[in-house]
Amino acid sequence: MKLFFNLVGVATAGVLGYLAEPSLRLKLTGSEPSAVEKGKYASVKLQMPDGAPQIDLASLTPEQLPQQILILTDVTVSDPATGMEMVIKPGNRVKLVRIEGGNAVVSPGEGAFRGLVPVSKTD
Repeated sequence: MKLFFNLVGVATAGVLGYLAEPSLRLKLTGSEPSAVEKGKYASVKLQMPDGAPQIDLASLTPEQLPQQILILTDVTVSDPATGMEMVIKPGNRVKLVRIEGGNAVVSPGEGAFRGLVPVSKTD
């Protein structure tokens, strides 16, 4: 029984630490979470003109999203198979793969390279 309570205590501490880490990081380390980390669990809503209801970007199908977007910040893209990374500079157009939370998954072309950029840092 003692082992059970120890396991429950460790699991509870892990869950609380996972949930509280982004807000505590600034207090403990002095470094703020990156924009990509902040957007991981955020949802981005598109406000349509003329009082139409807001649209959650993550709910749109790939056919409803633009083919390319303009990035306004540096984006690091990587190929998981080779481990290679490259940085795409602001002002370049990249292929929009999908929306995950508050981030856009982008690719510089038709390769396996993928990267995350906050939707707020795109056009």
